[in-house]
Amino acid sequence: METADHTVRSLCDLARGSSSLVGWRSEALQILRTRIDYEGALFHELSPRVSLDRAAYVRLDRETIERSSASWDELAVVFGRLRELASTQGGVSSTDEAFPQGTRGRKAWNTRVGRMLHAPEALVAHLSIGARIVSGILLVRPTAFHERERQTIRALVPVLSVCDGLRQALDTGHVEGQVAELQCVDQRLTPRQRELVVLVALGRTDAEIAQALEISANTVRNQLVLVRRRLGAANRAEVVRSAVLR
Repeated sequence: METADHTVRSLCDLARGSSSLVGWRSEALQILRTRIDYEGALFHELSPRVSLDRAAYVRLDRETIERSSASWDELAVVFGRLRELASTQGGVSSTDEAFPQGTRGRKAWNTRVGRMLHAPEALVAHLSIGARIVSGILLVRPTAFHERERQTIRALVPVLSVCDGLRQALDTGHVEGQVAELQCVDQRLTPRQRELVVLVALGRTDAEIAQALEISANTVRNQLVLVRRRLGAANRAEVVRSAVLR
């Protein structure tokens, strides 16, 4: 088992010496495997607007991932809870934390993501520089990731973020990324409705939105009806896709 210091040095040397972004990402996933046991992995910007030619895979079916990319905006609603949780704990979260067994969130995860990846449990690391998420690492396996493993990758997130940003800059001359903290700025909506849309984008349930905004679940449902009408959206996924978010 590599020590943490040796892993950091290995990642830094790899980022400096790799011949390509995909090469760096592929080797970085192999280095992570010396610290965390996983069965499948994806290293990419995790955005449908970034080509999957930039992605590195380990034991995941690329064709399946590519077919799913058209629905990534919708899947972002499912991933929203993981992203929100990661933002409060060093960029790392796991399905075991975000979606307890028996909850609606777990059912949605298993149906939309776990089945596609052939693995019910995932660990996600959001790599950020400043206020922008530059890329993400998704590790999957049949059994839950425990706290020691979350701490291991959490300690590596800063160096992974800088190294991936460096490789992006060297390969393309710029760094891809998305804003780490969502904000709805859609002027078709009232300030309260914009708050609600952000929570929908984070994958919150009606009950969680009601608690966060200190309103009733009925009010949440009524406001969502108004939001859908104003945006011309048929469902929650279309609300997220149609609203002006940054």
